[in-house]
Amino acid sequence: MNKPYQSIPDTVKDFSNQTVALKADLYDEFKDDSGVVWAPLPGSVIGTLLYFLKVEQNTPNFDVISTLKAIFFIGFPTYVTYVVQFLFVFGILQGIYQIGPDDKNAIGDSICDISPNLLIAAIFTYAVSMVPTYTEIMRSIDIVFNAKRVAYTAAASADEGTVFITNLLAPLSKRMVIFCFVSLIEVILVILLTICGIGYILSSDDVDDVLMNSLSVVFIMTIDDMACQAFQTDTITGHISSLEFETTTKIDEGHDVSQDGKIRPPSYDTYKTLWSIDQCIVTLIVTYSIVYGNIYWYC
Repeated sequence: MNKPYQSIPDTVKDFSNQTVALKADLYDEFKDDSGVVWAPLPGSVIGTLLYFLKVEQNTPNFDVISTLKAIFFIGFPTYVTYVVQFLFVFGILQGIYQIGPDDKNAIGDSICDISPNLLIAAIFTYAVSMVPTYTEIMRSIDIVFNAKRVAYTAAASADEGTVFITNLLAPLSKRMVIFCFVSLIEVILVILLTICGIGYILSSDDVDDVLMNSLSVVFIMTIDDMACQAFQTDTITGHISSLEFETTTKIDEGHDVSQDGKIRPPSYDTYKTLWSIDQCIVTLIVTYSIVYGNIYWYC
């Protein structure tokens, strides 16, 4: 069956023919035909750096000098953000786990006097708030290593409503460098922040501290988003947020929900489509294990 748009293969040797255009109303059909999810980059200075390295430097050759220049000039706000976040995390970890004269750290000094139920609620909430961060990072890593195409709209074209699909030509060597200089640092930072956040909540002295500490650790992960709003123009932010990259996540076509004006009694497949009971139970088990594990250790 002929498609109403021209498709391009995953790899095209002709460097001058890397982009096809299609009408915006055909874009959803194009994505469905691809069989995978198309996703945007993070809406932060990290996403801006990934955009420049993947799109603006979209060449099949790995120019080390140009890549390093981009990492420094475009990535400067990103690395300043990384440093600030690491300083926060290091300072909190040092305050929590520093051994005192009585051989107790900040957790041991307070956890025995705080309600376990309150700590469970706080850490569960913190874990829920961190899940989207981990999901976003994994998707970014997928884009760095595996994205073969990117879709974007014409910013200043007379032919409005056009979507362009362009092949991404970066070789594996460049993708590895992008991962090491951008994504890997973010992964390490988020893992440290998770440890830091849990320890910070467990070291709370009273009820007010539990609530304030829960909010404080989440704030640290939003610094890169705030840096984007502070240092980047709305035009660039809007352009980058409109891009969608081809991922390796398969489209889930097994949804069983009421639609097309038809409401019917739910089947087992409907329950299975909508539930997230398994993720919730795992999160609860981990939360209880952390809280009561530390209580057993210190109390």
